[in-house]
Parts: sequence; structure tokens; C-alpha cells
Amino acid sequence: MLGRKSQPPALRWLMPRTILPVLLLFLLSVPALAHPATQDSPPPADPAGEPVAAPDTRTFPNIPSPNGLAIAPLTQRLYVTSRNSNQVLMLDAQTGAVLKQAAVGVLPWGVAVNPSNNRLYVANFTSGDLYVLDATTLARITIASLGSGAEPAFIGVHPDSGRVLVAGHGRNQLWVLTPDGVIEHSIPTGGNGAWGLAVHPYLKRVYVGHRDSANVITFDGNNNWQPIAGQSITPCGVTGHPFALNFNPVNDRLYVACAPDQNVSQVKVYRASSGGLTLVASLAAGSGGPDGGGGIAINTATNNVFFTNSTSRSVTVIGSNPDRVVATVQAGADPFGAVADAFTGNIYIGNRAGNTVTVVTDNAYGADATAPKLTLSRQDGCEGLQITVTGRNFPVTPPRGTGHVWLRFDGVHVGAVAPDGQGSFSTTFTIPASRGGADYVVAADLLTNWLQVGAPLRTPRTDGLPIIFIPGAGGSELRAEETFTFWSGLIEQHTFFENSILWLDGWAVWANLTGDPEYMDALALDLDGDSAHPDFFGGRPSRIKVGGPVRQVQVAWIVQDVYQGMINKLESLGYLENVLLFYYPYDWRKDWAHTDSDLAATIDAVLQTTQMDKVVLMAHSTGGLVARNYLLHYGAGKVDQLITMGTPYLGSPMIAKYLEAGDDMKAHLQPAETWWLAQNFLGLYQLLPQPTWFAAAAQDGIFPYYLVRTRVDANLGTVYDPLNYADSEAFLASRHNQLLLEVSETVRESAVGNMSVLTDQYFNQRIMGTGIATPGMILFTPHQECAEHCGWFGGPCTIKCKDKREVPLPQLSLWGDDSVPETSARGANRPAVDDRFYPVAESITESCP
Repeated sequence: MLGRKSQPPALRWLMPRTILPVLLLFLLSVPALAHPATQDSPPPADPAGEPVAAPDTRTFPNIPSPNGLAIAPLTQRLYVTSRNSNQVLMLDAQTGAVLKQAAVGVLPWGVAVNPSNNRLYVANFTSGDLYVLDATTLARITIASLGSGAEPAFIGVHPDSGRVLVAGHGRNQLWVLTPDGVIEHSIPTGGNGAWGLAVHPYLKRVYVGHRDSANVITFDGNNNWQPIAGQSITPCGVTGHPFALNFNPVNDRLYVACAPDQNVSQVKVYRASSGGLTLVASLAAGSGGPDGGGGIAINTATNNVFFTNSTSRSVTVIGSNPDRVVATVQAGADPFGAVADAFTGNIYIGNRAGNTVTVVTDNAYGADATAPKLTLSRQDGCEGLQITVTGRNFPVTPPRGTGHVWLRFDGVHVGAVAPDGQGSFSTTFTIPASRGGADYVVAADLLTNWLQVGAPLRTPRTDGLPIIFIPGAGGSELRAEETFTFWSGLIEQHTFFENSILWLDGWAVWANLTGDPEYMDALALDLDGDSAHPDFFGGRPSRIKVGGPVRQVQVAWIVQDVYQGMINKLESLGYLENVLLFYYPYDWRKDWAHTDSDLAATIDAVLQTTQMDKVVLMAHSTGGLVARNYLLHYGAGKVDQLITMGTPYLGSPMIAKYLEAGDDMKAHLQPAETWWLAQNFLGLYQLLPQPTWFAAAAQDGIFPYYLVRTRVDANLGTVYDPLNYADSEAFLASRHNQLLLEVSETVRESAVGNMSVLTDQYFNQRIMGTGIATPGMILFTPHQECAEHCGWFGGPCTIKCKDKREVPLPQLSLWGDDSVPETSARGANRPAVDDRFYPVAESITESCP
């Protein structure tokens, strides 16, 4: 039988359990269930060596010579000054698409946005002026001339007064302008080469650094922005040069980029108070060269700082509790300006020579537990969505805060709350069914704007978007494209007529029940995991094509439902097939990581047919990975929401069992047949546990090792050896198809299971079965059989061993849906404010009339 190996049990494909499709009773409307909270990640160890790629990065291309950057979190607009084209660009902060651009002065440098009055400010170094623009349209409102040779570089906005502060390198002046761009004050800075500028919001101060005279001067907004005597510092030494500055009002830290020897390579950290600045840390950064030091971005949600190193093309990540370097990550060519979006955790780095913007997501560097934070939970109500907002670490005493916090959703006031003495609060409000998309719940002090903490709240659209259903592994029919005969042996042969079903129908099940498992041999693949396996005489079957989803399997009078019940339910809700309900079946045996272009074509065809602008992707098991893989490559511009059921985002420990043995798959199939077929199915290898499985399992408090070998020690005791990711890969490679295992690593080590990537761009619903014992580990019997042999009449005893085949013993050690552990169905790096979890042990029913 084609080199059939003799092998015992286990291949359980991720076939749908009845519980999962039933859960679609009401998933297409806005209701949402409370989700479990997540914990802040511990900080990684201090890095050493060359910069590494950040875990979550992406690049916005074709951004000409980006210089300064500013972000408007509520509207998700990123503003970039283009140094060489004398323009300012407005980008979609999620996609990088250039939405608008406007001409400004010569050599635009610093840029700042004031959401309170919807104004954008651009400082133009060579033309010596400040442009005031409408932040939505980029229409010019006014131009404030700062005088010949002013050379304005960095600018800031005081959040409460709206005053615009500009440092002039050429004239060594600090200009204070009204929100509409009228100059109120022009103050000598008291140094040479005024450059970096940072605003202290609640003390109403501004710090100005001087590249040539090496000092940083403090100016007092409560005294007409005059310099404060006795509070000047020389952070880089008397022969050094301070470049960019930035201030974090959450922990009162001032950060200074220092060039002690014509190379920006240090960060000085000061604690600010009304009495002045106190040095708390001096940290080594990368190389910025003589013209670097342009970017210090502070994420006030984590208190992490991102420092650009222009020459070494990297970003130094600095933690604050304690103050230390926690990572160095790669950027593009000549990274300079930088800005942080505390609402999303995205850090934007402008690469001047690379003409790109690097986006780093701040989710892998730890978080300061003292930073103010909002978390949201949801509960579906008959009158709308009930949102519970929980805050912590909000300032409650003057001058930092008043002890009263207001809350807004989508820019509308929804309530006020008084935090307790520790700055904590919890309150609930209700919102009606949403138009869909991402809005923000924002909390801020009642009387001051210096600290605004936001949490995204994404809701699905309710206007009947078309659904594309993506089946799981084994959930798509495989049919004969034309009539062919497959010879399993000298006399064993099966003929398949054109369009007949090879997988999965009653004939296949009946053949297995009656002792004819060779009926399924034609499904076998060769060692490359793609081409058909030759039959006994060397012939290969005609191309097997993909049919529709497996709806049900009937043997005699017995009918086993697969997806038909779910389809019936969707049709009863108005989602008629080929009208609002479509399918994307695929050949689950092969490389599903390269289905993205086919799925993209299906989405385009559905949008054309329905004349809609977005779709809902609904996926079971591996189908969820197919959908995520598409989103990673094509983005979420055409997808409103993704609903996954029992998707192994981090892989499934059970897959190793499939490769080690066979299983009847709850369809009365022969274990030896399913084991043999599995060996060359690349789509199966791609479902093995990912590297992130180990960390996520440990975070959830479960045993993370899915392969455990045993051996006999010198005392004839049993020793258990759990295998980490690398050891697991090596062990499986020694027993199975090494080529397919290596190829599968590409998708398993991608961001397909990383929930912090892209999930803020579509509504994400993850259904996971739980409460059912699920294989989480394979325990292998010892590879040696040992016994003690003693000589006659008290002679010496020796231990003799002989090799013995290791036998896999699957252990039901986790909770899940009996195939996918709950941990894997949740995914890795789960956002603190996730869209929706459904961990369920039984079906959900609607309770509203």
C-alpha cells in the first residue's frame, strides 16, 4: 500500500465541534461579553549587541524626507513635515495612507497639533516663520513671521492655555504665540543655538536647550515666560551639546539628547519639580552623529521612551521604573523625528534618508505600573452596549489634578467620576448600537488637559455586510477534476469520476468502515507537500480541485452535520447563499499561508457582487489563520470584522499527536490511513505550536511544554525531559518530514497569532470552546529498556539497556474544545482592551425580545 508504515493512533483534524457553529446565534450584531483582563508584561532584560527588529513593526513607505512628527490620537491622524519638499503631510495613522498635503515654508522642521482648537503648527527653519493650519483640511489660517534668521526648529503647545512655544536657533529667542498664531512674547533664551524645547504642562514651564552654549534654561509661564534664575543646567557637560528635549508629566521626567563629543550618544534623565531639575540617570544610546538627536517620543501609557539614533539607524527604548535601557530596535535610514500615540501604543519614527516612517508598537518592553491607565469591559444589554470603565493611578491632588475625572466617548461627554485616594475609579455607561468602527473612551482631569488617557472601543457595523465563511482544516471538500483511477497496490484500485468527492462524504466513511481505507490514498501528497503522491504504478492522479464547505456526511440513514446547521442559521437571519453569504474553501492539505491573494480576489468579487464596501470574515479553526494571514498582507481596509471559532492562533499541541499516530477523526476513519496521509500535509505542519505558545501558556499558568520525553537513569528511575521550542522542532524533524517542518516555521514564527498586530483595525471576535479535556502534551515512553543483571552467588550487578521505540501517550491536560486549547484560541500579546472573547462550554441563547 504505497510504502504504508505500521503505526498506531492519532490524527485529529481541527474538525468543527457542534458547539462552535451554534454560537453564531447572534454574533453579527453589536452585543459583547465581558473579557478577561490582561496583565502588564514584565520588562525584558537589558539588551546587548546589535539592534534587533521590534516584535511589532511596520513601515509606511513613500513619505518624502520626514522630519518632524505629531499625532492626533482621537482622529488617528499623523502629521509629518517633509524637509526637502517644503510640505506637511496628513497620514492615516493606521494605514500610512497620505490623506492630504499642504505647502508650508522653507525647510519645515517642528510640528505640533492642538486637538482642543483643531490647529496644526509648523515651524519652518529657513523661512523663519510659523504656519497655522486647520488640522482637518490643512487649510492655511495664518503665517506668523518670526523675523529674518530666526531659524525656528522645535515647537510645543501648552495644553491648558493653548499657547504655542517656539525656540529660534538663529536669534536665540523663545516666542510665545496665541492659539491663532499671534506673537505675545519674544524672550531672549540666555544661551546660544537655541534648539530643543519641552513643555511642563501643570507647572506651566518650558525648557529650552542650547546646542552651542551647552545649557538648558527653564522659563516660567506664570511669570510671562521669563527665565527662572538658578535653574539652568548643563546636562552634556560644558563642552557637550544638548539636542532634542521631551518631558513626561506622568512621572516628571525631562529627557535630554546629549552629544558629549560631536556625536549624539547619551540620554540624560532629570526629575523636574518647582525647585528645579535633578539628574536621576545618564544612559548610553546608539550613535546619532553630529546632526542626530532629533527624536524623543514618550508613551505616557507605559512611561517608555523611544530615542532615535540617526547614524546607527536604530531606536533606543528606555524604561522609567527604574530608568534604564530596555531594548534597541531597528529603524530605517537616518531616523530623526519621533512621536508616540498613548491611545494605541504606536510609536512613529521618521526616517529622513529612507523616506519612510517606521511604526513600532509598544507592547514588548514592559510598562510602568504607576502610569495612569484605562481598561474597558463590555456587557451586552437589550438597550445597547454597557461599558465599564476602570481607571487607575489618576492624579488627585493639585497641581497635578483636581480629584475629578470626566469621561467622553466619541467626543461626547458620558459622565464624571471622583477617583479614590489612590487614583482609582470604576463606572459604567451605555451606548446604543454603533455605526461601527473605532472610537475612544477618554478620561481626563475635569479642569486640566495635560493628561488624557484613552482606550479604543471598536464596534461592528450593523448594516448587513456580506459574510465570507472560511472552513477549518478538513472542512473544505476535495473533488476529482476529471475521471481517474488510482492504484494503491497491484490489484487495489479505485476510480473517481469527474467532480466526485474524495473528501469527505459517506463513501469514504463507508470504505473505512468496511476495511477499505485505501479509498483515500489518492489524497496523499509527495514529500514536497504540494504535488500528488504517485500510485503503485507511478501514475499521479489528475488535479484534485476544491469544492465547497463540507456541509454534512451521510452514511446510510445516519447524517452527521458539519457546517449545514450553521449555514441554515445564517440563512434564517437573512444571510442567503450567494446574496449575503459566500464561501472561501481551500486545499487544507497544502500551504495555506499562500492563500492570501486568492482570498483577496474572493473578497473583491463579493464586494463587486454586493456593491458593499466591506465584508465580514467568519472562520472556523485553521480558517481563522487563513483570514489573519490575509489581513497581515493586505490590511483591513475591506474587512469590518473577523469572527473566529476555535482557531489555533498559537498552534495546537494535538498536531504532534496527528504526526505520531492516527485517529478515526470521529468519522470512523482508519487510524493507520490518516497517520500515513498526515506525514506530507504541509498545512498540518503549519499548525504545530508556535514559539509564542510557550510564553502564552506559561502566562496562563499551564504547563507550556507539549512534548515530554522520558528516559531511565542510573537508578532505574524515570526522568522526564520537557522539550522547548527548538528541541521540539529537532525531535519532530528526526521522526517526520524535515523539509515541511522547516518550511512551516515561516508562518509559525510570523505575527499570525499576535493579537496586538492589526486587531485595532477591525472588530475582532474570538470564540473558544472550553471546559472539555483537550490534549496539551504528548508523553513518550522511554527510548531504552533497562534492567539490572547480577552475577551468580553475589557477583557484581550491572545495568543493561537496549533501545526501544518511543511510544506517544497523549495527555488530556488542558481545557479547550478537545482539539484547540483555550490559550491558543486566545492568541498571544492580547490587547488590554480586546474586542470580544467568548470562552464557552455550552451554546449561547439570546435573552432580549
